[in-house]
Amino acid sequence: MADTDWNLHSKQLITPTDNDRMLVEPSDETAKAVEVGGFRNWLMSTALFNTLTTTAKTIIGAIEEIKGKVEDNTTSLNENTQEINLLKKSLFLSNTLHYYVSPTGSDSNDGSADKPFATIQHAIDQIPFICYHTVTISIANGTYSSFDFKGRVGGGYIEINGESADGVILDNFTLTGLTINTEVRNMTLKSNSQKHVIVSGCSRIKLNNLKSISATTQNEGFFVEYSNVYMNDCEISNKNTAIYSFIGSNILVQGCSGSNNTTALMALYGGVIAKDNNTITGTTQENAGIGGVIR
Repeated sequence: MADTDWNLHSKQLITPTDNDRMLVEPSDETAKAVEVGGFRNWLMSTALFNTLTTTAKTIIGAIEEIKGKVEDNTTSLNENTQEINLLKKSLFLSNTLHYYVSPTGSDSNDGSADKPFATIQHAIDQIPFICYHTVTISIANGTYSSFDFKGRVGGGYIEINGESADGVILDNFTLTGLTINTEVRNMTLKSNSQKHVIVSGCSRIKLNNLKSISATTQNEGFFVEYSNVYMNDCEISNKNTAIYSFIGSNILVQGCSGSNNTTALMALYGGVIAKDNNTITGTTQENAGIGGVIR
């Protein structure tokens, strides 16, 4: 059709076949008859509609398919937008967060002060992977399962804060692959068969007022590899090794105490321990070797 300003005459909006003729209405109101099939084929060949797959032999059939495709695309766009927003929420933190954990809580709660979570791990799992704000997890006194915090990046700050060192009790915890500032404080670690704290591949970790006390002398209290850690006001007793800096780790130990350890401080394979005003004791006070340094 050469005259692209023609429109279907309102009285002809029925379902004719390709061989029927139809009236179109140009701007000068002079009616003209064209074959339905030709109009439909022109409509189907335009750049906008050339992907239609309709088998309808009518203009209305083509129009209905176009309408359906527009609606489908709109629905798909809305769904994709929702998925992107959910992905952004899981990956990026755009505001400060504060979660609460209590022995009387539930992991089906929203983590607010009135509706706390039940486990530390569930609260940690809510933290987005990329974080440029502060996230605080406040833990009420009680006994909890161990937790594993790993794989977060960004310029934010993560606080995992127990109500009191004597009141928040768990077996152990692990920090892995964290390049974001992270602080864990005010907890008692009590496992008799496992390392109490493992830090691996982390850039900026602060451990404050943690008690690592076993009934028997086994394993390490704090084991650090490939990481930078600041320890302050921690107590480590009855451990095979109280603090172990391994493979290129740097630990600043300040104001820490403890007794009845087999080895108080150990630094091997390039590990470094810098000490200041500590009273940690062991049968062997220091063991540095294979490039390890204690100073």
